[in-house]
Amino acid sequence: MSAHNSPTLAGNLAEVMLGIVNRDPKGLYHTAGSERISRFEFASEIAKNFDLDSSLIKSISLLQLIVKYETKNTYIHVIGGH
Repeated sequence: MSAHNSPTLAGNLAEVMLGIVNRDPKGLYHTAGSERISRFEFASEIAKNFDLDSSLIKSISLLQLIVKYETKNTYIHVIGGH
């Protein structure tokens, strides 16, 4: 099992933000790209676009990532929220 995301291109995000601003914005908005890509593929594409050595990028399973970086008592403490 590997993690997949839908990255949002900057141009697409700008277009969505302009659409929101031109309305009466209320609430929470969520946007994502239209394509699904693994984190490994995404990192490899970034390396390729910046002419970096993509052989340094290693694919691991999502389970390996969770086990490696598992933390306990992780939370967000909000003070004075409105």
